[in-house]
Amino acid sequence: MELKVGDIMTEEHVDDWVNVLPPATYRADLVQLGEPYSHREDENGRWRATYPTAAKIAGQWRYMGNCFRGSTEAK
Repeated sequence: MELKVGDIMTEEHVDDWVNVLPPATYRADLVQLGEPYSHREDENGRWRATYPTAAKIAGQWRYMGNCFRGSTEAK
């Protein structure tokens, strides 16, 4: 299943992410896969890992793209 930023994800899909390998971030409102997708430069010029990210917004899980750890903004 190919996801686009903003796509709604089912609870089961998010659970699958968590069960694949230990997540990088695991909160009630934010889940990030445990393996980096890529690396990119942040606003301070440092190279940091990005992770596939799901955020719970208004009671629904949404795919947020590949974000820095703990963030929901894919730049």
